[in-house]
Amino acid sequence: MSMKDIILSEYERRFKSISKEVSEKSKELKETNSKLLEKMVEEKTKELEEINSKLGKFKGLEEQRSFIVEKNYSGIRGFIHKKGEEVKVFSNEGEDVTKFFEKALEQAKTLSECDFILDCQAIKSKDNTVFYATDLLYLDNDLTDLPLHKRKNLLKQLNFSDSIKESPTVTARTSADLRKAIELFDKLDRKSGILIKRLGGKYSSGKSDDWIEYVEGGEDDKGNIVE
Repeated sequence: MSMKDIILSEYERRFKSISKEVSEKSKELKETNSKLLEKMVEEKTKELEEINSKLGKFKGLEEQRSFIVEKNYSGIRGFIHKKGEEVKVFSNEGEDVTKFFEKALEQAKTLSECDFILDCQAIKSKDNTVFYATDLLYLDNDLTDLPLHKRKNLLKQLNFSDSIKESPTVTARTSADLRKAIELFDKLDRKSGILIKRLGGKYSSGKSDDWIEYVEGGEDDKGNIVE
């Protein structure tokens, strides 16, 4: 069974299960007129709509055939901005958090002579914080309209260090490639899961039809249904 079939079958199984539950609860609601039951039906209907949306999203993504697969870090999202000799770090909410990452700041200056903006995940340890760069938004020019594979190629040209590293990726062009990539990242860290991104996708800071999150062995913290 292909990875497409594995993921889609799980979405469809959950969809059918909740559809049946909504139908039964709706019938019961007509008979009892219970406010508690009405709220339950509303919540289940909303969940049904979300699953249906994810199902359609993955089908569209799978049809593209070519993906980049990478680890979904359970860290703090941050953006490293370099302009001239000045380097700053901003949180996902736009807050300036530069003062907390002095070591990374010094190393960021050596990544490139160009001005740049990196989308990163910061992983904290007892003695250090490592930034894993997942995307490059700017390199003396705005790159957000470029396809992902071109941004990744530019990202590889930076001079990474021990505090700022490139996020490892695997390119998958077939279902077999996708399964191997998932198995590879699963061995490294089963809990964090992976991101499957369309090679031709443009940059998006939030949810997008160009990527999907996959966690094997349950539901992730965003409620994505998985095998």
